[in-house]
Amino acid sequence: MQSNPNNQWNYSKIGADNYEDDVSSVNNIFVPYSEKDHQLTKKNKLASTIVPEPRSFRTYIAGICILLFILFTSIAITRHSFSSSSDVSDTVNDTTDDDNSTPYYSTANNDDNDNNENDDSNSIAYSEKGSLDFTFSRVNYEPLSFFTSEKSEIIKYNFLEDYVAVIEPYVEMEFYIEDDSSSSKYYKISVCEYDADTNTYTNDCSTGSHSSDSSFTVNLECNPYDEYAIIVESYKSTKSGYVYEDVTSRLGVCLYVRREIRTLTDDDLQAAIEAMYTMWSTDLEEGITLYGDNFKSSTYFVECHMFNAGQRDSDHFHEGQGFLPQHTKLSNLFEKSMQAVDPSVSLFYWDTTYDNYYSITLADNPMFQDDTFGSITDADGDGWDWSQTGMKYAKIPDGKWKHQKADLNKKYDDLGNSFGYMRGPWNFNPSPFLSRFASSSAQGMPGCSDYINQLQYDSYSSYLYSCAYAPHASIHAILGNIYGCELLEPLLDAGMIKDETSMNTICAKWGFKMKEWYRANAISRPDPDTGGCDAGDLSYDGVKCYVNCTSDIDYLNDLMEEHIGSQYVPSGFTDWSLWTDFVCNGDGYKIFQGKNISTLLCSTFLL
Repeated sequence: MQSNPNNQWNYSKIGADNYEDDVSSVNNIFVPYSEKDHQLTKKNKLASTIVPEPRSFRTYIAGICILLFILFTSIAITRHSFSSSSDVSDTVNDTTDDDNSTPYYSTANNDDNDNNENDDSNSIAYSEKGSLDFTFSRVNYEPLSFFTSEKSEIIKYNFLEDYVAVIEPYVEMEFYIEDDSSSSKYYKISVCEYDADTNTYTNDCSTGSHSSDSSFTVNLECNPYDEYAIIVESYKSTKSGYVYEDVTSRLGVCLYVRREIRTLTDDDLQAAIEAMYTMWSTDLEEGITLYGDNFKSSTYFVECHMFNAGQRDSDHFHEGQGFLPQHTKLSNLFEKSMQAVDPSVSLFYWDTTYDNYYSITLADNPMFQDDTFGSITDADGDGWDWSQTGMKYAKIPDGKWKHQKADLNKKYDDLGNSFGYMRGPWNFNPSPFLSRFASSSAQGMPGCSDYINQLQYDSYSSYLYSCAYAPHASIHAILGNIYGCELLEPLLDAGMIKDETSMNTICAKWGFKMKEWYRANAISRPDPDTGGCDAGDLSYDGVKCYVNCTSDIDYLNDLMEEHIGSQYVPSGFTDWSLWTDFVCNGDGYKIFQGKNISTLLCSTFLL
């Protein structure tokens, strides 16, 4: 039985206020993570111990599907300012060079004008001209390979073919040229707002200069897909100064750029983390007042996700073709909320193929450090179970999200769990904290093969449906994991489970089985207000609750057989009523999934 028999398209049920009305256009591009990036940033804690081999194609395969976590950028340009660290100091005369009738360019009176805007606001007809190869790169980052000699015919955005540069908004962008002879040249640069409808650019431009001993940078405030005419005048060095040589005109476009977490500078990573955390520390109404209508609190996303994923009729966000577009929309809304707080930041992503390939554990992963999303706490024993470890130890131990509380369900009467938290109705986790039942030594993140296999589909429909699984789902199991697997041991001893491997397999998928039974109208959770469930002290004896089961025992028994699976029970086992009793009258509800901070950002980082 499939949980979503009628859910091929995962239409949104809205849930969070204005979800369907929110703009979710893609205003960004995704930059694949390369080993060159890894070595250049020098910030990854693993850099001193790992010398990886190049894997640009492998990165591309992963990047295509890393979803959400992943192919994005946005925002743009309404105000601008150019700056140059220094100007060419040579002063030349307004004469000609040999037979060249073009006048020399004198820098003597240029210092005061290089970084100022012209007053003339008349429009000028634009035409592409010249042959100079140039682009802009974000300060402290390599130029985007889309615009350099390293440009790939595989890893590309077709719409960028019309441009020579992506201008990232609200950050310092530096003029970049690969020409080896550029050290003997001087450049005058103008960046002007361009109007595609009239094919003109304004004369109210930002201007500056660039040479071998001066670094020309620009910081623009822009809106996604704003276009700019970039006019570069080239001057060559002569014995008596610089003489005009040529002019090149090209277009640039304003977009955000999403980068892999390991490639971000410390300052940029922390700026993004700060913007994210503001969404947890500020409620929706206050945030809109402070930051504008694009602000969304973390609770907004939790409510939206729960309303659409927690319905009994079907999952409107997962297990269907809507997974990718719905989570892309969530990612875009999340990023826009970050940018409402700080317009200079972008959503970063996490390339798990890197961790998979080099067997990097969660303990060494940059996503889970005290300066990002908090360290991973290990169980105080052999595993996360009732007999050895209290679940209170599963809360985030450090960082900004230290001891982060789970959202209470204050909005949807028939959703949430029995203890009043915004968790799936099939999830009986009683902890008031965000819970990670993970291991710091955990590995097995989605790897290259998962993405390569994903790309083998020749049907777009099949591709959309399947991308939620191998390239994505396992990360939730690794980070959230399962609590209480030891409660299956008496069933193993009683001959209801074939062997220990089968027991571990059943437990790993227990949360999914409970969800299937919920969607099949076989089980339901007690009402949080009147059902009498009590979290107590979060110990085995302290937690009191139960599962409401349908009175159709035969139906329940059939579901047990279908979802537990005959391959995991001893040969000849037929008494499925024993499993029904465990779920409906026993400890079945005390086995449940944890959640991670990145679960909320699941479309976000990859997720």
